[in-house]
Amino acid sequence: RIDYPEDEYTSNSYALLEAVLDEIELLLGDVRNLAEADAERLLAAYAAAIDGLVPDRYIARLKEINENARTEYPRNTYTKVTYDVLDAVLVEIAGLLEDENHMSRATAERVLAEYDAAVAGLVLRATPEEIARLRGLLESVPVDYPRGGYTPDSYVALDAALEAIRTM
Repeated sequence: RIDYPEDEYTSNSYALLEAVLDEIELLLGDVRNLAEADAERLLAAYAAAIDGLVPDRYIARLKEINENARTEYPRNTYTKVTYDVLDAVLVEIAGLLEDENHMSRATAERVLAEYDAAVAGLVLRATPEEIARLRGLLESVPVDYPRGGYTPDSYVALDAALEAIRTM
């Protein structure tokens, strides 16, 4: 129990470890009646309890993210597609924090990794100045380019670029 200080883990995850250790102590009190299946079960339960210990620092980081992420990464600053990924992770984090004592270590690690990936994947939206320049560019392009004077690939690329600017 020394290797796993109680104050560093969530109460629920530590209680599971304590319960396993208590059962091991109880069964070791009468080793003559300790069945091999019980020993194997308790060894597996111990390994699972250790793997399931949720460090309090994970919960603290999730709480910090939940409190600060929306102001640190404002929705209107990033593209909709990339912000929607972050938003989905933030919604999941808020849900997990509603019952933090029943969160598994694997879930905490997964959602923290998803958050980091979502933040890394955020793409800044074009500024109003950039959009105005693109619209000005579009207005300066002749209305019609006859297909006959260009290679098919270059005409398709030009047409796609102009359509992308029109739909901004």
